[in-house]
Amino acid sequence: MVWMTGRLMQATDGHRLCMRTMSGLHEFHCGDPLVVLHHGAWERGRVEFSDRQGWYWTNNRIDLPLGPGREARVWDGLLWPVRENDRPGQER
Repeated sequence: MVWMTGRLMQATDGHRLCMRTMSGLHEFHCGDPLVVLHHGAWERGRVEFSDRQGWYWTNNRIDLPLGPGREARVWDGLLWPVRENDRPGQER
């Protein structure tokens, strides 16, 4: 399992966003996890849609518009990788 990084693009139906991965096109739906590059750092969040904002990314603190060309990455496995500071045995 690996991170797949790329740029968002318009899906063929014209209503959704997708990203080209090694296994083909990955189409995004509401609630799908997505990591975006924001101010030079990768931020975890999810894809959402509203009539007012269109497609956007949120992590419950920040809302960013999503559109073709935005750099993003997805995890190719079913479970997200554990963050460095969430691993068992780490001093807090």
